[in-house]
Amino acid sequence: MGAYEFLTYGFGKTAQAAFSQCVKDAQYEHGHGGYTGTIAEKHSFVMVATPKTRLDLVDLAYCALGDADHITTYRDLKEGEDPKKSTRQQWDSGKQAMIYKVPVRKKLPPKLKAWSDKLQPIIDDKWGPAACVEVTGKAAKEYRDRRGLKGKRGKVFLFFGLASS
Repeated sequence: MGAYEFLTYGFGKTAQAAFSQCVKDAQYEHGHGGYTGTIAEKHSFVMVATPKTRLDLVDLAYCALGDADHITTYRDLKEGEDPKKSTRQQWDSGKQAMIYKVPVRKKLPPKLKAWSDKLQPIIDDKWGPAACVEVTGKAAKEYRDRRGLKGKRGKVFLFFGLASS
């Protein structure tokens, strides 16, 4: 059998509460039969310090999962550039327009590479625990807004790793 990478956001008063809910949700969506390649296959997690960076945690998690030393970030398409260069699009409801994003590949800073390397023994084991980081700032606010969690007490967490499939 193989393994799939997974990234799952969770919300709860504690990381354990968020993890338990994520596992229940994945079991509901994918069944209880095992080998789903989701967080449903995980029985525990390891809390990892959230790195101090302006980079997106999801991009960093994918970087760690791929053991990469480069990270792909995205910038807005500049005026006059061909939209065919973009690989990511998102709707901006405030401007009532589509925003095109162009990938930019950057070398991972040494501190973040060390953070990624420290995660390798945790996330490379499809039978082991998931990694967990607390999501803060703008990303947490966006998650709460998307899920209608405004006013509810709790924190946002990102769980990721390999799961048996």
